[in-house]
Amino acid sequence: MSDSAFSPTSPPISDLLGNLRITAIRATPISIPMSFVYKWGPGTYDGFSRTLVEVDTSAGITGIGEAGYARDAALIEHLLAPRLIGADPLDLAECERRAIPSFTGMVTGRNFTKLNAYSGIEIALWDIAGKATGRSVAQLIGGVVRNEVSFTEYFAIEADKGNDIAAVADQCAKAVADHGATGFEGKVGVLPLREELRMLSGIRDAIGPDIPIRLDANMSWDVATAREALPRQADLGVTWVEEPVMTQAELIRLKDVAPISFSSHQIDLPLAARDGVPESFVVKLHYLGGIRRTVKFVDACSAFGIPVWFRSPSAGIETAAEIHIAAALEPMSYPSQNLSRWLGDEIIDRGPFHATDGVVAVPDGPGLGVTLDRAAVERCAERARTSPLGDPYAR
Repeated sequence: MSDSAFSPTSPPISDLLGNLRITAIRATPISIPMSFVYKWGPGTYDGFSRTLVEVDTSAGITGIGEAGYARDAALIEHLLAPRLIGADPLDLAECERRAIPSFTGMVTGRNFTKLNAYSGIEIALWDIAGKATGRSVAQLIGGVVRNEVSFTEYFAIEADKGNDIAAVADQCAKAVADHGATGFEGKVGVLPLREELRMLSGIRDAIGPDIPIRLDANMSWDVATAREALPRQADLGVTWVEEPVMTQAELIRLKDVAPISFSSHQIDLPLAARDGVPESFVVKLHYLGGIRRTVKFVDACSAFGIPVWFRSPSAGIETAAEIHIAAALEPMSYPSQNLSRWLGDEIIDRGPFHATDGVVAVPDGPGLGVTLDRAAVERCAERARTSPLGDPYAR
């Protein structure tokens, strides 16, 4: 049986789903290079590594997922996968209990390694459910509220061009002219503040007065630098800054410095609700354990008026899942990050999710709506074996 449709001679779908079981799970480390190598606070970003997850079932349906780090492959194959053989892939709660039975202890100890790895399996389970029922992941989440999902374009200083800030303005102008960019996010905290303000001024001149700009400082500033930077950036039309400083206590000290909002990868909703900062969270699915917990998190944040959007990049599968979530959840109206134009490879056959006029269409077809490019998978797996690319977000 095909993994995307049932043949006329297949058993009734009710019989099939009642007997559907996980038969095998494969985890393959992959490395994706950047075609545009850029500078950011911690140094130079030249690529990243992930784990491709494939979950086979008794009906011949295979779901695909993506875990956040290459290190997840060994954990999946040796610990999580054996616990899931024979499980019903449509029972997401039971699969999570089997794979990570000590979830409460994990949260208490703040060790999310198993949850990070499980997210790749969990994404694949949603893909299986969609393929088995002929429905998209967005439909399974609760229904499609938007057929197109918003994304920003990205800017940064190219690593092999010295500190050419004029080139950054040119890349933004090209994104507007060629792709209809409706918003930007970019890296700061790389050059002295004076130079970065000149860079932002050039970008604003290049893209016009109305296109929003978000920044990501990667915790590169101290409070004094942030206090100087934020009002001047606000004058240039900057609306959000991601992680300008390192700690929550420092962020609180910046609340009233300028009419700029703050976003963060550090997920602590009670703290944000108490302190009023950060005003949004920027997440990946592996931070929270997959689609189901991410949906719950977005709903919880919505109750406090705190938006959520997704960070980039990924190998393609996680991006597809994130698009389905944003398509199904009304609160996810803010544009997510998109570095897809800077990827040197990707493992899905449709290629990267490039935005046109600031949006990407929700993938068609059941499940995630994407399939693997097997030649690309082998390329990226060989790269992971011979010259793996580090992921500075691994933690």
